Amino acid sequence: MSGATLTLLVKRYGAEAKMGSALHALSPGEQVDLKGPNQQKKLEVGKYQHYGFVAGGTGITPIIQAMRYILEHDTAKISLVTLNKSTGDILLRAELEALQKSYAGRLDVTHTVEQGNITEGTVAVYGELGAWSSTVMKKGKASPELLGALPPPGDGVMVMVCGRPGMTSAIAGKKNKNWTQGPVGGMLKDLGYVADQVWKI
Repeated sequence: MSGATLTLLVKRYGAEAKMGSALHALSPGEQVDLKGPNQQKKLEVGKYQHYGFVAGGTGITPIIQAMRYILEHDTAKISLVTLNKSTGDILLRAELEALQKSYAGRLDVTHTVEQGNITEGTVAVYGELGAWSSTVMKKGKASPELLGALPPPGDGVMVMVCGRPGMTSAIAGKKNKNWTQGPVGGMLKDLGYVADQVWKI
């Protein structure tokens, strides 16, 4: 996204606006500049036995790409926790369900939503509550308890986090101003994860 386009979005919606909401509000024909793809971390086959991913909202888009690549090129297990306002905000549900079916036993998905009539253990497929799925639906905000769906800290574990800066900071600590990783902080630090077990996308 160019500086000019980003400035336009910030002026229109305010600096704290969600980028997803800002993009959704654009009129047909308005243009947006994009950049990428940018490789941040290279897969080291066999280095990790269990990956954990935490995706806030649109943060699922780079994460699902990483997950697909790992599932296709490695034997590691993956546990994913998504964080959204409601079930209607969960992106790529069908794609995640298809990956779970294709890689049964290697991919666990937990969708966490803040709003809606959700009870513990409810499952959702393509937005239909109660439909068959191995996907777990939980209600609440990010918390150490909800992050219990991730692999526990230890050798062979890597947890990657992608979402808005505030969410990333609360879960894994702030990235540095120059976009380098910065120290591990937040909930993951409290749960015992260390620098070589956490990556902030």
